Amino acid sequence: MRLVFLLTAMLLAGVVLAAASPASAPVAADAGLQGRGWAVVTRTAAVVGEARVTLGDVADPYGAFPAPTWERIKGLELFPAPDKGRQVVVNPEQMRAALVQVLGETGVDVVSIRGSLTLQRGGFVIQGADLRRQLVAFLTERARAAMEQEGELAVRDLAVPEALFLPEDFSRLHIEEPKSLQPGKTHLRLKAVTADGRVLRSVTASAFLDFWVAVPCAARPINTGDTVTPEMIAHERKNLAYLRGEPARIRTGARAKRPIGQGQPVYADDLEALPVVVKGSTVQLFYEGSNVRLVIDAQALADGRYGDVIPVRNLQSGAQVQATVTGDATVVVR
Repeated sequence: MRLVFLLTAMLLAGVVLAAASPASAPVAADAGLQGRGWAVVTRTAAVVGEARVTLGDVADPYGAFPAPTWERIKGLELFPAPDKGRQVVVNPEQMRAALVQVLGETGVDVVSIRGSLTLQRGGFVIQGADLRRQLVAFLTERARAAMEQEGELAVRDLAVPEALFLPEDFSRLHIEEPKSLQPGKTHLRLKAVTADGRVLRSVTASAFLDFWVAVPCAARPINTGDTVTPEMIAHERKNLAYLRGEPARIRTGARAKRPIGQGQPVYADDLEALPVVVKGSTVQLFYEGSNVRLVIDAQALADGRYGDVIPVRNLQSGAQVQATVTGDATVVVR
């Protein structure tokens, strides 16, 4: 009864203080509406070691909840624990009924019931919030090492179990690194292992990696065949997770293989090296044999780079032959 009286007095004190505040007291424009700054909040997963479940086993104080009061009430017994190694689910109605029995109808108002509680006797439980923190740290470290450039990294949309219940011989949690860590959605495997390396449980998790970097974009529309020059390019901040390919490395001597709209990223496969021989141009055609070497004019029937074999037309005879590009406006038939 004394505990119930104490909790009731705390609640009434909050009401009295609120009523005693002058109605004309100024309120900061950005303060917003505020309520009670403390509470006891139940967990959604917990393990217990004894035969009876106490308030401290399944709930935690938050905010400015008085420490002496928590010390007095955390040992209050709520209900019997399940058999060792077993799990039970306590729904919010059952939890409230148990709290009313020990705190009373007024005292129970200091407790915020988050939802159903999954309870296991013995072993360990890793809360979802702890899993998320560990995964964010793991992915941040690994992703920064895997990316080949500086950028802004963010980990979001983590999908992990809300609680991971483990037996008594659990030793550590191992996160299996993905084979390839790239921006976008990634999947991982979490393994609970014993001290001698046995896997007790394996679960999957996923997350989304945003990686913002400056990438080359078209400063104006670029047409197929245009030679790409620096003034055609503007670097803009883009999320690599949503790019369809590898951004281009802009160098001299490249042309567009396809149209690129203004503001669109320029990808590596959008560009190709400028040809040494241009289709339709006149080239010197060398005929090289064991005892003869002829040079005549020919017309290139296709673009060609060093080492490419392209069709050319002999301008004297009109014959078409295949020749290897060996230099600027030079092809050879061997």
